[in-house]
Amino acid sequence: MVRRRERQPSNRPERPQRPRGNGGQLGYPQHPDPEPGDLLFFGSSPRLITHVTLYTGGGNAIDAPHSGAVVRQAPAHTTTPTFQGATRPAAQAGGGR
Repeated sequence: MVRRRERQPSNRPERPQRPRGNGGQLGYPQHPDPEPGDLLFFGSSPRLITHVTLYTGGGNAIDAPHSGAVVRQAPAHTTTPTFQGATRPAAQAGGGR
């Protein structure tokens, strides 16, 4: 879902290619307070990321709970023990907030 969003045309400058694996994506600059557009990472540790969502604001995120499931907006769950961090990929490409 995240890689598909990045392929959509926009007025933004070209971004560097994002690592395909979830753990590699967490290596982008991390931010303690998620903002809309940030990626939220979940797993048993930062090296074992099992799920990524896209933060939409107001405590919610776009989520596809498993392969084949309907994509939905759901609570972001950033206070659970499995939450490993948030990244702002635009900051990596020089377009950060």
